[in-house]
Amino acid sequence: MKSITDTNAVQGRLFGFDVQNHRVITPGGILLPGLGRAIDVETDQYGVSRAYVARAQGLFNGTISVVNVDPASGSALWHVDDGPLAPGIPYAIRVKAAGSTVKAYVTSVECTPGGGLQPTLCEGGGALGPQGGFGEGGMEEMMGPPMHCIDCEGGGSGPWRRIMLSKYDVTDPENIALECSQVLSWLTFPGDCNSSTIFANVGMAFSLDRTKLFVANPDQDRVDILDLATDPPNDPILVPVGDEPVDVAVVQTAGDFSQERAYVTNRLGQSVSVLSVATPMLVATIELTAQEPNPPVQPVAIAALADGTRLFVANNQHGTIKVVNIDTDSAFENTVVRTIGVGPAVKRLVLLTLPPLPPPPP
Repeated sequence: MKSITDTNAVQGRLFGFDVQNHRVITPGGILLPGLGRAIDVETDQYGVSRAYVARAQGLFNGTISVVNVDPASGSALWHVDDGPLAPGIPYAIRVKAAGSTVKAYVTSVECTPGGGLQPTLCEGGGALGPQGGFGEGGMEEMMGPPMHCIDCEGGGSGPWRRIMLSKYDVTDPENIALECSQVLSWLTFPGDCNSSTIFANVGMAFSLDRTKLFVANPDQDRVDILDLATDPPNDPILVPVGDEPVDVAVVQTAGDFSQERAYVTNRLGQSVSVLSVATPMLVATIELTAQEPNPPVQPVAIAALADGTRLFVANNQHGTIKVVNIDTDSAFENTVVRTIGVGPAVKRLVLLTLPPLPPPPP
């Protein structure tokens, strides 16, 4: 397939690009209701490729739009259908085809205004209670036991921010079904739902065999790891990492291709946490501030070469991309080898493998 797709959150349109011939293949874009927030592309067992766009629908809900991608030419895009609403504004989406089914996982952040729902009781999850009190920052953390496929309800004040993981069945793009939404964490905020602080980055990544899903949980300073071999997933494995993790990349190690590691950007921790995938645990921390403490680095996005030799970390405040040597056979493993200036407010990072350019004409 020649084309890749991207979303334009301002216009609510989907565009296709032919990266080999450097041209836009849908000049006007495909108009989608709401605001496109994230995208993933997957091919089912019949060889049909589709783009799955996680969209914000209003201020408090999100959904998925499915767009067909012509696998023959890679240039034809057309809107198939939209899914039902799920709670929260989407941040990331990952789609997995397995046999005859296709599932989509969407992380989102939901705000409930004052007087709205409070996490006092969850069906199947027991009572929730505070962990710690109001600190200097004016927020109280509410967290219950691991839960899946449940809804919380009750009464009380707010606003409440909750981080959600929603699961869709997108096997039939004309009959998309929301299977469940999982609460990953709750926070109360002193402001209101119109404040930018109510939103959070919640990145995620599959293990290479797509049997595990690693979800950054910034409100709990941990990674939630779900076993996708069960349906619904079992209670997640919770691995503590650095301060405010926001994105995850999983790659095989260069020294041993049978091993995988997950790399997690910690925005306020100014670091990258390294996790073992086979036995989920923290194995190392890569500090990004040793030589350049000001301005704050704030790593937000991450990507890795497929051969497991290099890691690329996009730093929001610093306006840079740091290249990290992650070759497990190298004496300089987990060392920053280069810093590339790209400008402030970096948010996302994507690596593409392109064919070599043709030789110049004689």
